[in-house]
Amino acid sequence: MLKNKWVFITITAFILAFTGFYWHISNKAEESFTYFPPDPTARYDSGYTTLTLNQKSPDGPYEISWKSQSSLDQKAFYRQDVALLFEGGRLKGKMGEWKQNVSDILQESTLFFKDSQLIQAITFHFSEIHRGEKIGSAQKLSSDFLYIIDSQFSPFESFRHPENEEEEKWKNTIDQVVRNRLEKSWRKAADKFNINLDQYQAFPLIQIAQFDDRPLPGFSLLETKKIVGQLWEGLYKNYYLGIKKPDGSLEDALDSIMPLILVAKDRTHLFVLTETKSGESIVLRQQID
Repeated sequence: MLKNKWVFITITAFILAFTGFYWHISNKAEESFTYFPPDPTARYDSGYTTLTLNQKSPDGPYEISWKSQSSLDQKAFYRQDVALLFEGGRLKGKMGEWKQNVSDILQESTLFFKDSQLIQAITFHFSEIHRGEKIGSAQKLSSDFLYIIDSQFSPFESFRHPENEEEEKWKNTIDQVVRNRLEKSWRKAADKFNINLDQYQAFPLIQIAQFDDRPLPGFSLLETKKIVGQLWEGLYKNYYLGIKKPDGSLEDALDSIMPLILVAKDRTHLFVLTETKSGESIVLRQQID
């Protein structure tokens, strides 16, 4: 059985091809990007995602500032940052910025929430670099998270890592709520399609950020860069811009379940599993070259 505490039995209601001619491609250039091999002469000077608790109105919602920033060490043919924010395991915010002939991108947004929550955000920072007829790329991942305590039984506060027994109790309670939500979603599909998870390594999307500077198990760092780059290429076209359903319609990804990434142990493919706001299980398939 899989050991990761976030990993539960999962599967899909149908499969959409995640690469090649089956992508949903927008006609607008700024709504598409393509993975290219790394340019060894380009690197990110910085790239980060931050969540900050600002204020709370009496008996009302509280305010979260969400920010992502990245800086390449040179101007790129184009720069693009794609950011996703999840509340309690559901997508609640999207940011995407596309610029040509720049090195830096800054994105900021303010969101409002209520009750005790786990807020998580992840950003894929990407650059397409042209040197004559040769095209390369640079990429970076960043993420952040906050536990918010908003209860009449405890002081209003936020933390990333618990510093006392009370915060530890709140963390455990919130984690359990999120796990139950994801488990319910993923088990519903698993029971129907009987996927053998022993054949996969599983990572909730937020955990993919850890592979910014270290390899996926069983892969080299260079292979990991390609897998992650192509993963986000597909996520942008098939998740960020809208989830394509079997009837050909698109459903906004907002309020969908955090995607689970299933990497086949035979190194041939990966699946991206999510569930739409309307409760439809979705799986995207990507070949691993």
